[in-house]
Amino acid sequence: MSDGPSEESSPYEWRPCSLLFPRIAKLMTRDGTYTRLILPGDYFARRSRTHGYWIYRHRHEHDHDQDD
Repeated sequence: MSDGPSEESSPYEWRPCSLLFPRIAKLMTRDGTYTRLILPGDYFARRSRTHGYWIYRHRHEHDHDQDD
């Protein structure tokens, strides 16, 4: 039995998610992180360690193979 939270349940690791409704959130791109309107679709999401808000990045076709 482990004393701390498992790595799989850590909110600070990227995990796949699907958004059903548009929202204003932080979107990470190659050029940095920006506050944008995020449209419904497939994304990866994680919590910011410093500020605590959710950060999203686009999920591409080659990323779907890594969902295991």
